[in-house]
Amino acid sequence: MEAAVLSLINAQRAGSGAGAVQASSALAGIARNYSKSMAENSFFSHGNVSGRVNPSGSYSAVAEIIYAGPGSYNSADQALAHWLASPLHRGYMLDPVYTLVGVGYWCIPGSPYEGYFTVDFALP
Repeated sequence: MEAAVLSLINAQRAGSGAGAVQASSALAGIARNYSKSMAENSFFSHGNVSGRVNPSGSYSAVAEIIYAGPGSYNSADQALAHWLASPLHRGYMLDPVYTLVGVGYWCIPGSPYEGYFTVDFALP
């Protein structure tokens, strides 16, 4: 699921003239842990993005998009469609300033949202 999201984001970025974002294992770990936390603790919120994604201040800029959806909405395609429909999320996803990305996904079948997606963008 994470690879599918990354592929879809980079396809959108290519179509908009923004360069591809490169996968970061560090950012992916942060994003995956956050998706897991949202799923296990039944919440859906960004919280303190800068403090969680960039606690040491090693990135010049960070941004985050999240999505959660049950059943047929629990897919990379549905997450992408949601982000594209939101000007704020679309802006982060297609902003050429970001060069690194971490995609995290966690699913708990039967929970209120089932699948939780977190995408963290960064500029070194």
